[in-house]
Amino acid sequence: MSDLPESIIHHIMSFLSALDAIRISVLSKKFFCIWISFPILVFNFELFARRLNKSSKEETNLFLNFVQQSLRIRKLNGVCLEKLIFNASLRGFKSDCRVDEMLNYAELNKVRDLSIVDPNFKLWQHQKPYCFRVDHSIFSAKSITNMNLQGFDLKPQDINLNFPSVENFSLTNCCGFRSIELSGPKLKIVQFDSCNGLKKIHIDAPKSLVSFSYGGQWKQCEIDLSPSEGSRWISEGALGAHRIPGFPSNQVPHQMANPYTGGCFKIKRCTPEVASRSKDAVAFFN
Repeated sequence: MSDLPESIIHHIMSFLSALDAIRISVLSKKFFCIWISFPILVFNFELFARRLNKSSKEETNLFLNFVQQSLRIRKLNGVCLEKLIFNASLRGFKSDCRVDEMLNYAELNKVRDLSIVDPNFKLWQHQKPYCFRVDHSIFSAKSITNMNLQGFDLKPQDINLNFPSVENFSLTNCCGFRSIELSGPKLKIVQFDSCNGLKKIHIDAPKSLVSFSYGGQWKQCEIDLSPSEGSRWISEGALGAHRIPGFPSNQVPHQMANPYTGGCFKIKRCTPEVASRSKDAVAFFN
């Protein structure tokens, strides 16, 4: 196997967990050099915890130590990252320097695709989720094109993010913030799902935005989309989607109801054609 080209070994590593990839890296100096040059990092808590017999918090601590040590070893080679995926339950943790160190590493190594997920947040809503401060410089990193956050308490309450390179942005099961303003010259796809307490969304991406998705919210939320060239989709969760043929200078308020929750969300700056079809939009969701 050591005689295989580096590209093929990288391909093999792409099917392995981070722990198994590290185990291969100790087989030889060549494997170690290939591992630290591998541009994709996937840290999955479930795959890691299967090998342990510890309490939940002990397992999480061991996992975070593993992530920290893995990244410190890889600092020997400053390889640009294509993708970093962190999937772990952070139940009982409000903040942790090891997570911050991971974000610093991702920024330093110019990660393009960043996904930070706590998949079990919905199971523990009686507890405070992990606090994620979006004033970290990773949110203004010029390298990132895809960003996904799930299951976190975001601070501050009023978030303003200006993305220089982000094309796809997704927030799922996040709380703690009441308004968010997004802008960016390359922003194409934006998704909000089950963000409790969110009352206002403003997106300023007049030439790039092609898709916007909003769902899972039980209370009214005001959504303000800048006039955009070209068409887009406005969707309300899994209930359906409504096509909007652009946002020229004629702008009128538009409101769509969610027939399942009784709540609604308001779309500002729509065309008169969209407003005239509001009843059709509600029927479509049915």
